[in-house]
Amino acid sequence: ALSGEHVIYDWSLGGPQGMRYFLTSLSPIRDFNGKIVGAVGVGRDVTSRKEAEELLKRYQIFFENAADIVLFVRFDGGQIIDANNAALQIFGFTREELLSLSMNQLRAPETLKDVTEDFKQSLLKGASYETVYLRKDGRKFPAEVSARSTVIGNETIIVSIIRDISARRQSQEVLKNKMDEITKLNTFMIGREKRIIELKKEVDEVLRGAGKPPRYKA
Repeated sequence: ALSGEHVIYDWSLGGPQGMRYFLTSLSPIRDFNGKIVGAVGVGRDVTSRKEAEELLKRYQIFFENAADIVLFVRFDGGQIIDANNAALQIFGFTREELLSLSMNQLRAPETLKDVTEDFKQSLLKGASYETVYLRKDGRKFPAEVSARSTVIGNETIIVSIIRDISARRQSQEVLKNKMDEITKLNTFMIGREKRIIELKKEVDEVLRGAGKPPRYKA
């Protein structure tokens, strides 16, 4: 500032309450002849802004690197306004394509009747539900959704975190088939054992009818 320049810089100060961040602006003071005779400074505590910026950075890292789909959707109309990388990979759209769509265009036809109620619950108290989505190539995949509303600017936005549960459903189906197979086998074995007991009784009756001692004892 004493060299005639306007200077803005930030600095921090540690204390019992943690780090505080400040932004200071310095300007030269000149006399009537234009000679620099000092400097004047204005400082502001920008701790809240710094903390918000750090929080935004952490959120951005989570948003871009999350394995689950994250979509920001307008409550009015269901237009998608932002999507993370996982959404592009799983749905198969480019970012431009995905941001030109509404949520209705991503849901499987048989689930469209539920969209309005899902949005309403997300707005009121947050919602968790399972539904079915469509990839770009038309293939369906089951998903677990956690959604809630927030206000950005003056607009109500639904933030949806969507997890593809295809692998879980396949595992459940395999497990169900195995359990069904075990049940059928058990039923067969029980029936087989009953039939063996009946045959033994029949053999003994035939032997008794022939005046011979029974081979099996009840």
